[in-house]
Amino acid sequence: MILRIRSPDGTQRITISPSCSFSEFIDALSEKFSVPVRNLLVYRDIKDKNPIGTFKTKTKLQALNLNHGDMLFIKSRSEDLSNGKESINDSLVEKITPDGVDVILSKKDGLIQQKLNPHLCNHNENGRCVHCSPLEPYDEEYLAKHKIKHMSYYAYLKKKEKSTDCDSALIPLL
Repeated sequence: MILRIRSPDGTQRITISPSCSFSEFIDALSEKFSVPVRNLLVYRDIKDKNPIGTFKTKTKLQALNLNHGDMLFIKSRSEDLSNGKESINDSLVEKITPDGVDVILSKKDGLIQQKLNPHLCNHNENGRCVHCSPLEPYDEEYLAKHKIKHMSYYAYLKKKEKSTDCDSALIPLL
């Protein structure tokens, strides 16, 4: 009989005799997916919490009501312990290097500086008011005033980040 096996790496088919024991079936799975026998857990349903059996189970596949074409799901014990969340491989993260432009832009605050307006500002050079404080790069009035049709990608990211931030309702102190 053919059993379909779905794992985090993809779906595979295994041809096995219905009279085989579950432990022989686990051995075949460990060879196919190159996972140690002791770490394999087999489930009928993807959300199921109870595995069908362990690598020590001697029960025949027919006795477990496994039929030709059934879909089974496997996880390794390490995935099960981390609640199914796959950890990011640290070596992959170390290989990612940001662009030079990204490094330069991450060091800047990205605000649009405004000059002191002598007609509206009643403070000295070091002071700030609503009319001369820096603007966010996605400010709609500034974009319309300077006839900018499209904001930059980084301005768009800042806008999205600000809209999802829980402190966005708070107005920053001047």
